[in-house]
Amino acid sequence: MTIENLIKAVPPPSEPFWAYKGPWGAIEGEIGVTLPPDYKDYIATYGAGYFMQFMSVFLPKSWTVNLRLGAQVRIKAGSARDVLLASEEEPPYPIWPAPGGLVAFGGTDNGDELFWLTRGAPQDWPVVVWYEDSNVELFDCDMTDFLAGIVTGAIFADVFDEDWPSGEPKFEPYSNDDVRQALDDPAEAAHRLRAWRMSWTQAANGQWEGPAEDFLKKTP
Repeated sequence: MTIENLIKAVPPPSEPFWAYKGPWGAIEGEIGVTLPPDYKDYIATYGAGYFMQFMSVFLPKSWTVNLRLGAQVRIKAGSARDVLLASEEEPPYPIWPAPGGLVAFGGTDNGDELFWLTRGAPQDWPVVVWYEDSNVELFDCDMTDFLAGIVTGAIFADVFDEDWPSGEPKFEPYSNDDVRQALDDPAEAAHRLRAWRMSWTQAANGQWEGPAEDFLKKTP
């Protein structure tokens, strides 16, 4: 129920990239759920990056839809419904925004999707791995225990390669160089800057809340 198992398995970066500690009201309001406490601890502790160059978790704020949690929740829910429609199969679980439905929180480079099954209290949500062929696998643990188990080999998902993970458990944070390289493309830069501007929200007191001006260093 806490992030401690993950910290023991994979030390977090000394300077996490795009770490976020709140506020969470607007983000949770966009999705319509209260996010699990271990997810919030994870984002504050690890920030943005890759586990074993293979698996990543979506971020509460980002100027790219590929990483932004709210956008990916909608995209992955639509993709799951499309897969089920094409296969004419019944959904194994409800899909967001249905109550108790699957809410995406991450994925792998192989196209496997990671979901919370949002039944009960957020700290008790189990993890569901959805494979490209519409098969699903349920893991009765929270997100950070799932990550810890996967990278140490204590948990194995059928879809993952038999030789993965290999080597020492490792988390690699994104860097300013990664961001600047992406921004070298003018079209990509324009897209990301528009998304960055759109990530600002107006609070109840009329003030605008959003990324710091130096968003390459401090915030997505």
